[in-house]
Amino acid sequence: DDLHLPPSLLPPLMPSGSIVGKITTRIAAQWGLRSGIPVTIAGPDTQCGLLGMGLTSEGQSGAVMGWSCPIQVLTSKPYIDQFMRTWAGCYVTDNLWVLESNIGDTGYAYQWLKGILVGDDTSFEDADQLARQANPGCDGVMVLLGSGPKSAFTKGLGWGGVLFPTPLSFQSVAPAQILRAGLESVAFSIKANLDSLEDITNTSTKALHIGGGMSRSRVLASALANVLSLQVKRSILHPQVSAKGAALAA
Repeated sequence: DDLHLPPSLLPPLMPSGSIVGKITTRIAAQWGLRSGIPVTIAGPDTQCGLLGMGLTSEGQSGAVMGWSCPIQVLTSKPYIDQFMRTWAGCYVTDNLWVLESNIGDTGYAYQWLKGILVGDDTSFEDADQLARQANPGCDGVMVLLGSGPKSAFTKGLGWGGVLFPTPLSFQSVAPAQILRAGLESVAFSIKANLDSLEDITNTSTKALHIGGGMSRSRVLASALANVLSLQVKRSILHPQVSAKGAALAA
């Protein structure tokens, strides 16, 4: 109404799990499927990620750690932050809402860092194994790749980089330290965003569920547990929690 847009321009609102059509013959031929398979509405990808981790109760919190990293908490009512640090919306199940804070580049930034340090051909698992060789705290090495609490008031470019003690004769910085520092920076950024969610909802987080490609990192999972002083529940068998949640909705 505020934008003077006729509602007829918008698609109808449908509950998660609703059948909205069927796969056409043309698409079925392209995908190697049979035509007529029902197509259902699932929900936003990261909310499906929460569902894929089994989150269905008020107060449960989860982080879908992929290209970016939204941290979300399930609520019984919408919370609108006056400082515009978060998003509020309906959850994929009835009678629940979701409050979201996002740290921005996560998997994308780490993939970039990995490519520079050990090459794009190095697997995520091998890079994580290398990061485990560094001490927690990385002997003072810090990586700043822009991850942190976002706000509609503070959007825009910032500065990032890798910091380490100098002169180098004091300590020769190894790729393992920089890789681990990158993962630890994600853990501290998640804490900052989780603090924002707790401040807005006036609640305390009991446990954090994590899923998505970045959740495969044992270094990141353990750093999160230490930084948050919380139980961290990781989706090990099925890290692609958004796909699982979309299937559950269907």
